[in-house]
Amino acid sequence: SSHTIETSGARLQGIDFNGKSYINVDSINTTKAGQTGYEFGITPGSNTVTVSHAASSWNGQRGFRVGNWVYGKPGGDNITFIDCASSDNLSEAFWIGGGFNNGCIRCNAFNGAKDNLTKGYDTADIGGILIGSAAVNNFVKDSYVHDIYKGPALLVEHENHTNVTKPLGTIISDNIIVQNVATVFTTVEDQGQGSTYYRNI
Repeated sequence: SSHTIETSGARLQGIDFNGKSYINVDSINTTKAGQTGYEFGITPGSNTVTVSHAASSWNGQRGFRVGNWVYGKPGGDNITFIDCASSDNLSEAFWIGGGFNNGCIRCNAFNGAKDNLTKGYDTADIGGILIGSAAVNNFVKDSYVHDIYKGPALLVEHENHTNVTKPLGTIISDNIIVQNVATVFTTVEDQGQGSTYYRNI
């Protein structure tokens, strides 16, 4: 069975890992956080955390977030989401903005940024999965990205600010990326360096 934490916007984060390390989380869902359901970016330093069988939905910004508010400052390393789902958030399902060896395995991202204009929320954020600046060897594997309503379904992004490095060595493999609003030419966008793609549909 699973447990759901609903904040109804009263808290900005559903679960804030606050720099903690060596934790396994299983079957804890978050919904309706003011900003992010699962947060690894407010306090940097989290290391070796695995989140499994969790869902994060209807959040004011992102479903799952790894990375610091300051460009290029990692929020955590070795953070892995396994068999997790994220949907109906106003921006990214998974935002992996920095750090080393962070990523998704067998995750499901869908209904991202759906009806944002009618909700009065129109930003540059995408609705799918983002690997961000200063990320090193981060990954998206065996995942399903579909019904994303804004921007590329999967973005390896470089925020072009002073002293902010491009994502390096990103691995995108064995994913199904279909039925998204973006055209086929922008379904996946790569601004990184040394990325590897194989067996994606």
